[in-house]
Amino acid sequence: MGLRHEFAKRTHRSVTKVHSDADPGTGVLLLAVRVQAGASREGMEVEEDGTLKVKVRAPREKGKANKRLVEMLSRAFDAPRSGIVILRGSSSTRKQVRIER
Repeated sequence: MGLRHEFAKRTHRSVTKVHSDADPGTGVLLLAVRVQAGASREGMEVEEDGTLKVKVRAPREKGKANKRLVEMLSRAFDAPRSGIVILRGSSSTRKQVRIER
């Protein structure tokens, strides 16, 4: 199952709406992500502007929400956790994330 199909299946929307700067052939994605920490339910959805909204139950304290974000992205994109890096916004709700498969 391809990345596009698997991600669309897990988010119930088309992956083409996600704002990303992908480098074709390298397996690297740069995503704009908005994290909602302390959510009652975990999940992912694509916002109108193409940002990937990720809801995590973990609190914002001590990087717990960021750790859970990496775990969720790892599963959704079938990428190792070591291949997911928060480039910008580690202490903000808006982040730029690099995913290498």
